Amino acid sequence: MGEDTSAALPGRRWAIVILGQPVVFGLAVWLLDRAGTAAAVESVRKRLSNLPAADTGTWIGFTQYEEAAARIPFLTAAFFMMAAVLFVNVAAPLWHGSPRAVAAALLFLGLTGPLYLTVLAGMVVTDVEGDLRNGLWSPTGDIPAPAPGWYAPGRAATLGAAAMAYLMSVVLLTRAVAWRPAPAPRMAPLILSQLPLLGLTIPVLDFVAIGQAGPLADGEVRAAPDYYADGKFYLENAAGFAWTHTALFAVAGVVALMLALLIRRFGVSPALLAVQGAAGFLFLLLLLAVSVATPFSLSGAADEPVSPVLGSGPDWYLPAVLTQTVLCAVAYTTTVVWQITFLRRGPAGGSRSARPLDVRRTS
Repeated sequence: MGEDTSAALPGRRWAIVILGQPVVFGLAVWLLDRAGTAAAVESVRKRLSNLPAADTGTWIGFTQYEEAAARIPFLTAAFFMMAAVLFVNVAAPLWHGSPRAVAAALLFLGLTGPLYLTVLAGMVVTDVEGDLRNGLWSPTGDIPAPAPGWYAPGRAATLGAAAMAYLMSVVLLTRAVAWRPAPAPRMAPLILSQLPLLGLTIPVLDFVAIGQAGPLADGEVRAAPDYYADGKFYLENAAGFAWTHTALFAVAGVVALMLALLIRRFGVSPALLAVQGAAGFLFLLLLLAVSVATPFSLSGAADEPVSPVLGSGPDWYLPAVLTQTVLCAVAYTTTVVWQITFLRRGPAGGSRSARPLDVRRTS
């Protein structure tokens, strides 16, 4: 029996809603920053105008204060402009409106989420008033309030509203996409379930390299005892960081297995695509981190008078780690691209329906 794959896809207004979020909230936060910092600068200027003109130290501090105040709106505008560029990857497929395009939009929406929400949270907890006060000095010790009382709460509330708007968009958009879960290609969950094995080979490479680094370092110390010191302590540090890599990849492996099970059991759903996007961002970030922050580089041996192998590992180590991280990234990318492509096709020779989705666009 064929499976009903009819679907209703969101219209172009969703593209406007998604792309409008960083524009609207970015403008609101930028205006708050401009008004709050301008009021703070003017308040400090009035206070300092009553000090002796010979107090050059204070005026030098005030110049730094003005520069710090000018940076805050600039950084806000820069972040939300970059967020708008990222959100184009969501809005453009939604505007196109085909099943594959909407699936890609859901995936990109999940991919951008962790980064967008993390930066918003960072902006909320950042001590803007402390940044303004830093460097400002007064001989009387009487430093005025860096910003008006409404500035910090208003800024935090607006940033919180931006985060809530994004989360609501994810929930409502996955509900607006009314297709039933499409059958996933058989290889997609299979490849996804192999990611834990691919990922855990990186800590294995870490431990093998640490085991080889010890004898290699001992040989170099014996060959040049006046030049190299014993660095066994750094190998212990490297082993600790290797165990940290192991724990991180174990968690990533559990998530990958859960996603593979859900895809195999329920098929490709709008919500699952968004979740795969968010999980994929964190997984790719982990791969990038372990490629740069290896146990050897984190051990602290790089700048010490010890054997170079303690700071970088054996010669084969870095190429092997980079190769493995690239394979993991390719495996993840293959699974999600395969699922999106499969929305227009059924499994070759399978019993599930191979006819295209019957699309009914909603405005």
